[in-house]
Amino acid sequence: MLTTIGTLKTFELPFILTKGGPDGATRLLSIDIIDNLFGQYKFGFASALSIVMLVIVLAVAFLQNKILRDREHAQ
Repeated sequence: MLTTIGTLKTFELPFILTKGGPDGATRLLSIDIIDNLFGQYKFGFASALSIVMLVIVLAVAFLQNKILRDREHAQ
């Protein structure tokens, strides 16, 4: 579960290597948040994107937790 959440929050490697890549091919939600916050100074939009990211991470964590519990009880 922690690896999945960490993967969703990935920022450093794609930003350092490509900064979003050619025509946004490797653009991630975390890169959009940083770009809106520090590049374009859209603080409200960046915080809204952060809340969307939080909801996505919580949904994935909840689903993983439910699937793992169901698997554990089936055995």
